[in-house]
Amino acid sequence: MENVSNKAALIIFTKNPVLGKVKTRVAKDAGDEKALEIYKELLTITRALAVSVKCDVLVYYSDKIVSDEWDTILCHKKQQVGDDLGQRMSQAFKESFDEYDRLFLIGSDCPYINSETVHEAFSVLNTHDLVLGPVTDGGYFGIGMNKHVPEVFQDVTWSSEHVLGQTIEIADNLDMEISLLDTLDDIDHYDDWLIYQSSTGL
Repeated sequence: MENVSNKAALIIFTKNPVLGKVKTRVAKDAGDEKALEIYKELLTITRALAVSVKCDVLVYYSDKIVSDEWDTILCHKKQQVGDDLGQRMSQAFKESFDEYDRLFLIGSDCPYINSETVHEAFSVLNTHDLVLGPVTDGGYFGIGMNKHVPEVFQDVTWSSEHVLGQTIEIADNLDMEISLLDTLDDIDHYDDWLIYQSSTGL
């Protein structure tokens, strides 16, 4: 696989893995300790993805930058800033466009993302303004742009089944060229994790 231009970067949003504060919907069925264990496994999967992509990786922490397993790979550590998810993502894009011309942002909740997914997103951004990776619950696992458009992150009902549709409607109203990647599943509930484990033979 050819290297992606060094003007492209993968942004990864992570939550600091604190007991009782991650995968709270998983915890409703599996308990806080199991939810934390699962989230740590998701972080391990996401780090493996970061190693496999041929571009710069920017890791944005939810609460604070810490010394952790991300130190074992080449990445740039950053701090999320903003009152809600939309503001935090918008700010990450805004400051990252100072150095890059194509950015793709993912979370750490979708173990099905692979390097081909990321490289496809960057390729799409050569001809489109916005690329979205839908998830089956109505949100998206990733969002990419080739310029900062803050309106894309405004007036969106975050953590709802309306996120993808509202984002597409906003982008349409802005006359943005939009492309959708293949739809994937993310890990919101304990059953989602069990299905993922079954699919990988774990």
